[in-house]
Amino acid sequence: MKKFFLVFLIVVSGILTACQSTQDSETLSIGKPSSIVPFYESRPMDISNKVKEYPVHVGMLLPLSGKNSAIADDLRNAAILAQFELAGENYTLSFYDTKGTEEGARDAFNQAIDENVEMILGPLSSTEVDAIRSMSFRHNVPVFSFTSDQDKLGNGIYSLALTIPNQTERIIRFACERGAKRLAIMAPDNKAGDLAIDTAKDVADECGIEVTRLSVYNPTFINFEPYVLSVLPEDFAQMRKEKVAEKKRARLTKKDKKEKENENEEAQEEVPLKDRLDFDALFIADEGNRLKSISSLFGLYDIYPEDVLFLGLSKWRESSLSNEGSLKGSYFPLLPEQGYNVFAQKFKETYGKKPTRLASLAYDAVALSLALTSQGTPNLKILDTKVGFWGTDGLFRFSKKGSVERLMSVYKIAGPQDFVRVEKPSSNFAFEDWKKEQLQDIRIVNKNTEGLIFEEVIEEESSDVTPTSESADLTSSVLP
Repeated sequence: MKKFFLVFLIVVSGILTACQSTQDSETLSIGKPSSIVPFYESRPMDISNKVKEYPVHVGMLLPLSGKNSAIADDLRNAAILAQFELAGENYTLSFYDTKGTEEGARDAFNQAIDENVEMILGPLSSTEVDAIRSMSFRHNVPVFSFTSDQDKLGNGIYSLALTIPNQTERIIRFACERGAKRLAIMAPDNKAGDLAIDTAKDVADECGIEVTRLSVYNPTFINFEPYVLSVLPEDFAQMRKEKVAEKKRARLTKKDKKEKENENEEAQEEVPLKDRLDFDALFIADEGNRLKSISSLFGLYDIYPEDVLFLGLSKWRESSLSNEGSLKGSYFPLLPEQGYNVFAQKFKETYGKKPTRLASLAYDAVALSLALTSQGTPNLKILDTKVGFWGTDGLFRFSKKGSVERLMSVYKIAGPQDFVRVEKPSSNFAFEDWKKEQLQDIRIVNKNTEGLIFEEVIEEESSDVTPTSESADLTSSVLP
């Protein structure tokens, strides 16, 4: 094992050195708001001067009225904050109300076109984005939306939003690296659930994890016990019935109780519950009250994160979930928080309240629009960079289909209001891509061993990854 890790460190060191030497020529920085002095292909370029030389008009489409108006208001305020910190005199940012409807989105887009905008930021929802897709293509105006629906992207439509596949890929790969060999999946019967299942299967296949159980449930149901039982051995249901029956029995003497406890202990010693499962990792692609119900049911059958790897999505960061004892020890992916915390503090100082979590997308959208228009007409070729961009939520880059890929940390629920980071994001996309390639080596390990559960290293919260010279910086000194 020591030899394995020594070889691993040598290989990593060599690859990082190679990445540094080969990527310097691809350097693409978009500037720190404090100095507004970015670097493009290693040559200094002052955004503020370029914006003065090339007037730019950008439009942001948001549901400023309607059910999502509160979220839209925070997005607008974040965009104004970015404009104030980053933009020059000739950068014009106008806001257009989509009213949260398809018709409203089309009207807002037409109004923006009539006012000669060169780029659209937003809208927020997939239905609004879908409403303007053909119009965007016809007018040749790029759109950088905030929807996580990947089906609405492409042909000049992009999104900065974190996606289900991005989160799923990160957490399943984490399970691969931890030595998991058999995976159980639980997901709602909806589009998000389908995306999570498909991605989890693909990543599991890449590293040789066998998907042994799959339970797809109706998200409108209240009782999830049948679905939980569907991933457990058949006799677990009988075990639960016996426990319930035992509670209903007549009072036992202390001697009887002691004898019964001893019997149970002996039975558990003979066949530990976790050894009777046909999975060592459990991915639950859900959140909120449904997740609470499902995890508590596993606890009811004495299956906890200490027995198998409990894996989830970014919304497991919710404070209320940390109070669930059945989730203590679970893992989930999360955007680096250091940059967002700095942004949130600026936002609160400016507007007197905390921003919605999505507000950072609007801030980064404005910064990105400045980079793309620094020489006048939007230069979308910049989006093809493999090294990515630095934003308030860390490193990100765009796929050819228009979705965003973000580097993420892995966190653990350590207790009530206690979330501990156990793994940083990769330092750059070159290393991230290399880690993905190693899934084939993990496949070989999984095939020839009983699994390797690596030692967990708890990291200091304040040591979030910081920008490297290979990536573009969209933010100030921030930097998840």
